Amino acid sequence: MYYLIDNHYIAVIVAGVCSFAITHFSLEASYDFRYSFVHACFMVVSTFIFAVAVYFYGNDYISYDFSMVYLVLINWLIPFIYSEVRDINDHGPHFDGYIAFFHKMSVLFMVLLFVTIVKIFFLTPIMPPFKNEIFGAHNFVPYMSTGEYFEKAIKSGANMWPEYRFLLELLFVGIPIGFYIALYCKKMHLIPRIIIYIGIPTLLEFIQYAYSRGYASIDDVCTMVFGEIIGVIIYHIVDSAYYYVNKRHFLETRDSIKGFNI
Repeated sequence: MYYLIDNHYIAVIVAGVCSFAITHFSLEASYDFRYSFVHACFMVVSTFIFAVAVYFYGNDYISYDFSMVYLVLINWLIPFIYSEVRDINDHGPHFDGYIAFFHKMSVLFMVLLFVTIVKIFFLTPIMPPFKNEIFGAHNFVPYMSTGEYFEKAIKSGANMWPEYRFLLELLFVGIPIGFYIALYCKKMHLIPRIIIYIGIPTLLEFIQYAYSRGYASIDDVCTMVFGEIIGVIIYHIVDSAYYYVNKRHFLETRDSIKGFNI
């Protein structure tokens, strides 16, 4: 379908529908989340290999575009979200192995996230659509460069979508980072966690600058931090949903209620 249809996003939508159907069937047939992981892992790996092959060996008939990123992501996201919802509403329990499923899916996603970060920061770094200015105040004042670009673009009537896309990509990279920091560092004191939140995007920017693959910009750091904040909010929403429905926190075993073992 990706090869035959010019609108590649139709293939992404169909992949999402198929992924939902297979996840539902595998869960209802087995009452075990690990089969959902097998399905998700197979689809993610196969579509990732497909995307890499097209990226390096694409031609006039089939070429790489950003929809391939969505094609890979949708095959991970649909089983993850569907299994999450089913586990929240599983009072029985009727299904087994969710915690192991979550950790395996997280490892799979971390691999994809690492590859994505390496690509967009170091191999083919994404850059804002405006010209890189001489090192100065705009490197330290949040959104000075971005604000100046938007002001000029509005006055000239230029297309601002490239800058929106640039900011959204940085934002989406920050969301899972914030989610997993909030999850795995929840017992850590607030100050060290804040240092981690700010330190990761700052470190990426300086490494990128040191290897001359881009330039250090406070705008990029702030945008990724905003993404991390969204990820933290998503974690707390998920945790609250678990506690509201099942009186247990996210990833707590079913024999634990309000912190006490039964």
